[in-house]
Amino acid sequence: MESQHKQDFIRRRSEDNQEFPLSSIVSWSRHSILELRLERFDRNEVEFGLQNCEVIENYPTTHRHLPDCLVMGRLESGEPFHAVVALDEAEDRLLIVTVYSPGEEEWKDDWRTRR
Repeated sequence: MESQHKQDFIRRRSEDNQEFPLSSIVSWSRHSILELRLERFDRNEVEFGLQNCEVIENYPTTHRHLPDCLVMGRLESGEPFHAVVALDEAEDRLLIVTVYSPGEEEWKDDWRTRR
């Protein structure tokens, strides 16, 4: 699956999730919920930020059940966040694997490029 297709799928499903927040369009792993708390991110803000996210890394599908990727989005404050998102096209939903605030030690100033 190409980056643009992944990005479009994530954005579309995130928009749909805002319209139907009680649906199961976006699911969160236990790990991602823990990271939300540690980072002090608001779940709704992250889901809103996914509507304009950008795929910055694709991960190989070898040994993975679903295609996944690393995306960069921004909270309403403008603060960048990264999320690993798995795409379940068969069920038309997203799984947020993890979410975190990118650090300067690993990422360049654009938050898209690893050092």
